[in-house]
Amino acid sequence: MLADDHHRLLIVGVDGQDVGYTEIYEGKRDRLGRYYDGDDLDLGWHLLFGEKSAFGKGYLRPVMRLLGFYIF
Repeated sequence: MLADDHHRLLIVGVDGQDVGYTEIYEGKRDRLGRYYDGDDLDLGWHLLFGEKSAFGKGYLRPVMRLLGFYIF
């Protein structure tokens, strides 16, 4: 995945603590592109929270919002 130039890999941090990981990818160039008729500018993302200390703290909504600003 690190060799794929259509993926951007990011660590998600909150208040100085790494709590997750996100992958932003170009849909048409990704292997998913075989399954839908996407536009050249389509982007997708995967978001994973891995630290149990991050659950139930209300981080998901602001992280999703920031990702939206970053992508678009």
